[in-house]
Amino acid sequence: MGMAPRIVIVCAQCGSVVDTEPVGLGDELFCCLGCVGGGPCICEQQGHDTLALRVGPFTSQAELLRFAARLEQSPGLLQVEMTDPDLQEARFTAVAPSPDVLALAVEANPDFTITVETSGSTVYGRVARPRRSRASSTADGLLPTRTRFRVFRAASESTVDDASSSAREPVRSDGDPTEEQVAELLANARATASMRAFAPQPIVGVRTPADAPEAQPPSLGAAPMTVAIVGSGFPSFLALNEFQGVVRALPGVRDTRVRRFYAGTLNLAVDYEDGVPFVERLRLAAGSAWTVTASTPERVEVRVASVSALVSNG
Repeated sequence: MGMAPRIVIVCAQCGSVVDTEPVGLGDELFCCLGCVGGGPCICEQQGHDTLALRVGPFTSQAELLRFAARLEQSPGLLQVEMTDPDLQEARFTAVAPSPDVLALAVEANPDFTITVETSGSTVYGRVARPRRSRASSTADGLLPTRTRFRVFRAASESTVDDASSSAREPVRSDGDPTEEQVAELLANARATASMRAFAPQPIVGVRTPADAPEAQPPSLGAAPMTVAIVGSGFPSFLALNEFQGVVRALPGVRDTRVRRFYAGTLNLAVDYEDGVPFVERLRLAAGSAWTVTASTPERVEVRVASVSALVSNG
């Protein structure tokens, strides 16, 4: 009785023979998560472990992505993935020789002040917020005093009879005008204003109703919606940020949020409001950087074809 033929699995990315349990993505098999994300392969990196990182809080997702982009450039880390973009405590996985190396990479991030703790294979990072400087006080330590406002008589115009002003009751010794003087000043001001006839002049840079464009009717079918973009082939957070910047600049896009970035696959939520289908906007902006592989009104799948083209578009 003949022996059953041995099944050989070859990694779809690096071409090496897979001796352990393969990692599947779609119809393809890979030897490790590094190859699933487009490389580098981490199978032959001896003495490296997959570690967990929990770090926060961040004030915005832009700040979180800036931290992630810095982290993946740290020496000693082979691969950095984000599994949960929670601003209070974001979660990452990283391939590193030891938790101490990962902790050092987090603590040495030049854009943030982070205190770290290590527990087993998990590193915890706490982002310290800068203290707000108190407003400087006055030299004498007292609050500024409020200026006392008085009513002053306006300068007489050429049309106002100067002789009548000489007959007014003198101002009181304390400097405050009498009620009769206040009433007379107001009456003179109204009379002077009524005699100033002038033609209104257009203000530079402000459109008048005559030359203002007509209001455009709202686009049909422009109901607000959230579209999920599932993109594969992203090798780094830099490529992620470039792609997100292009999407954010598309007409009708109100906001974007990264939901997950793991194994080179991006899950991006897009708030969109426009009459043109979102997938058409995305196809027009693609160029040679990515291709749309599948789409529904609420979900678009893309695959990065050229990282260099993606960066140049961004």
